[in-house]
Amino acid sequence: LLLPLYTTDPVARGGLGMDVASAFGNYGTCFALSFVTPLIGGIIADLGFRKKATLILGYVLSLAGLFTLTFYKGDFLWFSFWILVLGAGFVRAVITPLVGHFSVLLGRNEQETYKIYYLYLCCGFILAGFLGGGMYAYFSFQAALYILCILLFVSSVLAFSVIFQYHE
Repeated sequence: LLLPLYTTDPVARGGLGMDVASAFGNYGTCFALSFVTPLIGGIIADLGFRKKATLILGYVLSLAGLFTLTFYKGDFLWFSFWILVLGAGFVRAVITPLVGHFSVLLGRNEQETYKIYYLYLCCGFILAGFLGGGMYAYFSFQAALYILCILLFVSSVLAFSVIFQYHE
């Protein structure tokens, strides 16, 4: 939820200085696209790109989008948003089937595996919210975006370490 604050805060405070109506309109568009892009990611994964490659592409696109948003600010703003949303959609499209597959590989109850997955997902959201919000409150938006880049990079490395054990 830092995005509406980031886009509406004055430029002098590190934000983008947009008016509230256009900022929330753009936020709503990105939010709506985050529900459409998993469909695109699922189609790509099913058309022969494979789940593992789609997941890796999703993480790389998400990292690229957040990186450009963090370091190039207004220059590539909409490109950053589109790439970030597209990457998140690719990840969301294939992560759930992979979690189910890993539960079978590990010989665990599938429902228990999903509980653990969603527990870690919620912990990640809470951690990102507190760290990102705290960095914004005490430092700047730029510091919050740095922290979010680091968190996404660490989660990508952890996901890659598990993904490379998966054989389709």
